[in-house]
Amino acid sequence: MVNDRLKLDPASLLGLARRSAALLRARGADLNGAEPALDTIRTETAWLGNGYAHPTRAGDHALTRASTQAGLTLEHTYTAKALAALLDLDATGRLDGGPVVFLQTHGPR
Repeated sequence: MVNDRLKLDPASLLGLARRSAALLRARGADLNGAEPALDTIRTETAWLGNGYAHPTRAGDHALTRASTQAGLTLEHTYTAKALAALLDLDATGRLDGGPVVFLQTHGPR
């Protein structure tokens, strides 16, 4: 995520992850006892490309895949790059087999 207002340090991200997990549980999701933990929070920057609002080839591929396979509408600046990162991390075995949530909010909050 690219922003100039939200704190994205590991502790802040952990708080957001815990709030998201609580919301999912409140809506009936069974997370099989999974609980976000500080040692599982990491940030990745390899998929940013040339920067904000600059599409990437991997992002374009992820955008097309999301649309055709899942009916998701992504955009090039944030969500396509984020999904590209997840797809690559999964394909290279770097997600450690745990649950992964791709949350499409259509906004920064």
